[in-house]
This record gives sequence, C-alpha cells and structure tokens, in this order.
Amino acid sequence: MAKAMEDSAIEHCCDYIKAKNLLRDKIVAKVLENTQEKLMELLQNELDRMSSEEEDDLDLNSDMEEGDRTLEG
Repeated sequence: MAKAMEDSAIEHCCDYIKAKNLLRDKIVAKVLENTQEKLMELLQNELDRMSSEEEDDLDLNSDMEEGDRTLEG
C-alpha cells in the first residue's frame, strides 16, 4: 500500500512522504550513532576471539609436529 501511495501520490501526500522519509532517516541515524561504539566493541571482541582461536590452533599443530619428531627420534 505504501508503494502504491508513493507511486500515485498527489502534492499534499508528497509532503507527507518526504516528512516521513526524513523522520525515518533521522531515527536510523540516531540509532546508528548510539550503537556505533557498541558495534565496534562487539566486532573487536569477535576479532580477538578469532585471533585467539587461530593461535590455539597453531599451538596445537606445533605440539603435534613436535610429538611426531620425538616418536621418530
């Protein structure tokens, strides 16, 4: 319905649609502004976790290779 209203809007409806879109954009900008710091913190935590898992995997692989060497020697 909103799409049909936008497509066939008459002049007074156009002002309403513009106001509605501006308000939506303002709300979205405010939400993003308020959550940007939290999002960055979550992303950093996820990167740290992934990095830690990678290091653990490398340590495990290294330990396995050393174990193989001691068995061969």
